[in-house]
Amino acid sequence: MAKLTIVSGFLGAGKTTLLRQLIVQSLSRQERCVVIENEFGSVGLDAALLVRTGVPVHELNHGCVCCTLKTSFAETLENILVDSPPDRVFFEPSGIFIPDSLLDIVRSPHFARSCRVASFITVVDARSFNVCRRKFGSFFRKQAEFADVLALSKTESMDSAALDDLQSELREVNPRAIQILTARDGVAATKDLPSPRGKSHN
Repeated sequence: MAKLTIVSGFLGAGKTTLLRQLIVQSLSRQERCVVIENEFGSVGLDAALLVRTGVPVHELNHGCVCCTLKTSFAETLENILVDSPPDRVFFEPSGIFIPDSLLDIVRSPHFARSCRVASFITVVDARSFNVCRRKFGSFFRKQAEFADVLALSKTESMDSAALDDLQSELREVNPRAIQILTARDGVAATKDLPSPRGKSHN
């Protein structure tokens, strides 16, 4: 059964940097992996890495998974799983993303036997947390609520009191999620993310 890892967050938060590291970790475990991307204007995945490793990337364009690309995502996932399912599928949605739509697809009887959500990671830009919360409202809250892991990026310039306040606010939104602080350039490739605690997507 293929494991689906979702890496969500808003543009500029550090999703793609984190995704690169997760791909490296997956390959180091000899896993066959595939990437589905639905981000507008993001810094692309390292082309040299993908050429060297042969990791396929499927791009979803001109919409978001919560609306016009829902069918496209389902078709893409089905095509990935139909012949020789990979060990892991990484999905990087756009910032304007409501998790319910994606989880409805993966939980459906059509996919439940061949794919499951292994982890849901939301990258939170610590410096623009309040701006994102005001600007994106329910999109931001939903992504935080559904996460197994909240990865706080760009925390190096924050004082300890401000960081404590941010982590407390996030715990109020999602007390079950593991919170990790990423380095400036993402999670170190030599360290795996912690396993989700007590939370099932199936």
